[in-house]
Amino acid sequence: MFYSNDIVFILKILKEERILKFKHNVPYFFLELIYNFLWDILYQAKLLSRYTKRKNISQVDIKLALLLRYKQNNRLNSTDEPNHITNIINANIFPKKLKSVFVNIFT
Repeated sequence: MFYSNDIVFILKILKEERILKFKHNVPYFFLELIYNFLWDILYQAKLLSRYTKRKNISQVDIKLALLLRYKQNNRLNSTDEPNHITNIINANIFPKKLKSVFVNIFT
């Protein structure tokens, strides 16, 4: 079950990552697309948190969901995607590896 504070939490994280840069006069169609995108990310983050047997969604789950979405959209351009996905899942299961995995992915 998702609550309104979950979406606010996602908006804060996206704003911190400087993903939300849009003007106030955005047409309703675009707002609906953004809203649906956020709910999709929230759902994926919720699945990741359940997979790791946590009750609450963490910032790591949301970042992983965003990264998985990005990789899913660009999978045709990436030849070594399975290694990255395995690293992401391992990083979520084993938090010790998390920092080094994110450094490897984003460099």
